[in-house]
Amino acid sequence: MINKVPTASCGLVILTFTLLLAPLSVAAAQSTEQVAAPRTAWGAPDLRGMWDFRTLTPLQRPAEMEGKEFLSDEEAATFEAQILRARNKDRRDELPTFLDVEYAYNDFWWDYGSNITDDQRTSLIVDPPDGRIPALTAAARERVRSPRERPITERVIVGGPAYGPEDLGLSERCMLGFSSGPPIVPSEYNNILQVYQTEDYVVIFTEMVHEARIVPLDGRPHVSGNIRQWLGDSRAHWENDALVIETVNFTDKSSFSGALSGRGASGESFRLIERLRRVSEDTLLYEFTVEDPKWWTAPWTAAVPWKKTEGPIFEYACHEGNYGMENLLKAARSQETAPVAVSQIQEASAQEVSELDVSDAETFMGTWAVSIVSPQGPLDYALDVTDMAGKVVATLNNDFLGAATVSNITKSGDALNLKWEADMQGQAVPLTLTLTPDGDGLKAVLDFAGMAQMDGTASR
Repeated sequence: MINKVPTASCGLVILTFTLLLAPLSVAAAQSTEQVAAPRTAWGAPDLRGMWDFRTLTPLQRPAEMEGKEFLSDEEAATFEAQILRARNKDRRDELPTFLDVEYAYNDFWWDYGSNITDDQRTSLIVDPPDGRIPALTAAARERVRSPRERPITERVIVGGPAYGPEDLGLSERCMLGFSSGPPIVPSEYNNILQVYQTEDYVVIFTEMVHEARIVPLDGRPHVSGNIRQWLGDSRAHWENDALVIETVNFTDKSSFSGALSGRGASGESFRLIERLRRVSEDTLLYEFTVEDPKWWTAPWTAAVPWKKTEGPIFEYACHEGNYGMENLLKAARSQETAPVAVSQIQEASAQEVSELDVSDAETFMGTWAVSIVSPQGPLDYALDVTDMAGKVVATLNNDFLGAATVSNITKSGDALNLKWEADMQGQAVPLTLTLTPDGDGLKAVLDFAGMAQMDGTASR
């Protein structure tokens, strides 16, 4: 159970300060020298053992590394130091109170790893070549912008009222884990799993929420498409030394976006292909390709090295309805009766700031899709910059925080600055979105309370 208060602030802080998250050849995806795969007694490649898949390498390539597929040794060391510094939860004297409370645990309990992958890639995504998740379809963009409603399909909810358990994320309800998959993506902790094999089955057992996926190898067909499952329906076969797992029949009660938060692919249109290959004595290469033509404009592939470890795997005693859920809902009821200081601050701030003339912001007028490169993946906003009696007014809307009308809008040189405040556990935290013309689009920078800046882009 995630022991966090269910408000818009919680997930935004997680997004802000936590990194994430068609098959290519092993040689292209991982520089580890290949060796002949050890064999089981029945002659199959031996994938058995305990494997650690934590890494500091982000799922998507950061904006500042655009066009750069690999880092040098010096760049890798600098990047690792920056990430470890940003993630250190023991810097309590440097953090505001709400953020210290939000982190919940000290640094000992977080287990992201301390290094990027051995080949020093800038993203786990290897296809498309830009290391980024492809664009959403038009229908998916509308879905992202629509109000949140049950069933909640994402792992973690960022914002929104918690009237009952059904309004919280699937991981918060202990129904699906952060990193248990499928597909399996490194996360905050419990990045360890065990692979079992027999002649007829492979079992992938993750420590996160003790998920055991039992995959037949005997050529049987998938179950009927009328049967939808939380983990989908998996079938596997061997292609030379690679184990290939196809998973379909996902339920529409869960979804996959590439990050902990955010709606994503689900249901009958979501198809997953995973490949496992022993590339050295102590490394398995795990590749996955996800496709959902209703959600993304193209399939995409990521490669994650799994390193051999001795374990052990510990019980992750998280179950639906445990005491953490009661505490989450109690906290939500408490927030509902808290003073409305934040809204009063926002109202006073809006009244004190003059509005910008439309003539000074013609480049920015219209509707924009803003994608911010947050540590766990894209933070997407729908931005409408409109004319209200000759003055500029902007509306920001995203799947995490809902809608916000921004009237504190200024120009500094060629840049347009939008300032507003987010309610984070009863405290008003300032956010600034700065937009600068860049060809046919805009460069975007989101400043979080002066403590972190995240780059992005905006397109019409």
